Amino acid sequence: MLRTLMRPESKIYRDKIPKTLEFGHEFTISYKRHTAGGPVKNIFYNKNIRSYVSYNEKQLHVWKANNGQQVMGINFFDATQSHSISCIVYSKTHQMYLAISNDFKLHIFNEHLIMIGWLPLKIRLVNFAYFYEEKSTLITGGIDGCHMFKFNVMSKYEPKQAVLLDPEGHTFKAELGPKIKLEKMPLWIKGLKVSVKQNVIFSWSQLK
Repeated sequence: MLRTLMRPESKIYRDKIPKTLEFGHEFTISYKRHTAGGPVKNIFYNKNIRSYVSYNEKQLHVWKANNGQQVMGINFFDATQSHSISCIVYSKTHQMYLAISNDFKLHIFNEHLIMIGWLPLKIRLVNFAYFYEEKSTLITGGIDGCHMFKFNVMSKYEPKQAVLLDPEGHTFKAELGPKIKLEKMPLWIKGLKVSVKQNVIFSWSQLK
């Protein structure tokens, strides 16, 4: 992990900015427990558990931000019987990880990394995903373009209670709303960004 520093090169800035302010990078910590499954696809910070989450095609790991110590981890095939995961998003509202596999499934994990359900996802290879918390909507981007799905959760407990009182998800049920294709979005998407503030979805491919 790299922490950004500041090192101004211009003399005028060196005179005005305190000498302790520098530009550059400083090595702080590393995590090397992804032993299988290829390169890491993504890393993000989970504020609910104050830890970092990283994943590749075969594994998902949770580790401490201050010292890189592993908190928990899973092998996807052991947990889901799916051979490859294309992307994962986290919902802070529902306190769940949504993992999309290459066999057209949406796997649902709680914060203990216990799989509490799965749903069919009738779109081909998804390379990018975003969870829109305000409307509980899953946005995907892949070779078939961009799509949106309403993610509906029915549970006996609130998210914080469910992790403690029903970690196996016995009272949990979820469903996806109808698939909504976003028109005029390119196919074979190579990138997806969502600006909630501007209410805009950006996507691009090799040609567009």
